[in-house]
Amino acid sequence: MKNRISSISGGDLKLVIEKELFDSDVADNNQRFSIPMKQVKKDFLSEKYQTELKLRNGHNQKHLIGIPVKVLDPSLKEYTLRLKKWTMGGSIVYNLVLGWREIAKANKLKTGDTLQLWSFRDNSNKLGFALVKVSTTTMEVDQSGLGASTSSQNGTNSHTLSTAKVNSLKTSDDTV
Repeated sequence: MKNRISSISGGDLKLVIEKELFDSDVADNNQRFSIPMKQVKKDFLSEKYQTELKLRNGHNQKHLIGIPVKVLDPSLKEYTLRLKKWTMGGSIVYNLVLGWREIAKANKLKTGDTLQLWSFRDNSNKLGFALVKVSTTTMEVDQSGLGASTSSQNGTNSHTLSTAKVNSLKTSDDTV
């Protein structure tokens, strides 16, 4: 990845976030990669970009414009997406949109996969991002429907859950 970034005259690498993908990151109807501000490891935005993220257009200045950014996917293919800053449920969340679904499908990303998002600057100081797939989680349900197995291809998270075990892990709000 570093070689690819160097080949486009990129530098100033910063780890923005490492996160496990949620349904909202891979669902066809959402089409976004969310980056909750509370989970951002390093400040990656210049004052110029922070100002640009506030710009709006459309009727009553309702729609955020966002910043066009270059994104390198895990297979090193280059895309152009938009970075937007939203307030969701009282929290600030950055989102990569307008092309995220294409990246997710091309890289077979799914709920439970772990990604790192790195920021960089190109030779004209434009913001770019690189995605690194840290691990892939697979979920298999046996034919009887009584058990499920999840495993991570990086070998750090491998376990089997029975239906009874899953039920015993549920919390009061009925989530696992």
